[in-house]
Amino acid sequence: AMENLVEHLQSLVAWYHKDRHEEKLDQSNAKLTTVELREMLRALGMFVQNQNDLRQRLSELQVAVGADGGGLDMEKVTKVLVGSDHFNRAQSGRFFVATSLREAEALRGCIHLRQGKHLVDGKDVQIALRVGDTLIDASGGFTQAGQYQARQARQLFKFFNSDLDYTDSEVSMLLAGIKRNDLEARETFFEEIRSVRRRTRKDWHISSLSPALTTQNEYILLAR
Repeated sequence: AMENLVEHLQSLVAWYHKDRHEEKLDQSNAKLTTVELREMLRALGMFVQNQNDLRQRLSELQVAVGADGGGLDMEKVTKVLVGSDHFNRAQSGRFFVATSLREAEALRGCIHLRQGKHLVDGKDVQIALRVGDTLIDASGGFTQAGQYQARQARQLFKFFNSDLDYTDSEVSMLLAGIKRNDLEARETFFEEIRSVRRRTRKDWHISSLSPALTTQNEYILLAR
């Protein structure tokens, strides 16, 4: 039930952000089911194929699951979700870079000139050119990013572009990407970049971007 999920999330957040020197909160003994966890991940924009996929990922993280799909240890799940990127399947060694039109033109020329060869001699490097979500060109052997990682990169570029409009899942993915930066640094970055743009400046406090600049991470946002 959604009410039960919200209660668990509130317990999760309360446990994680409690003072480490205080006595352990009773809520940290709460248990979560795989159904509730999958709904939570879905709300965060993270894709989980099915219950078997979720169980496999939990097994890789050595998180015990009961035969009925219940009994997930809240403390361990909290550490896994907040302390790692395992569930969003971010691929190490993959980078997203914004380029100018001239840079993109030069890169496309390199792709065509190096057809049938390594893009960089002696290196396993592949690149692709995109406009938004549309793939324009790619070197041989290039593989697409995972769904979550690609969508999150899109939200980060929107943030760099001073965009104010996001859906709930998009702002959650954005938060996941910038949560290691404190709130003051996020706001300063956003305001300084926006200050040099020739646009009408709207108040971000009343926009859908607001949670990304006022909430520490995506888990707190979900529990609200």
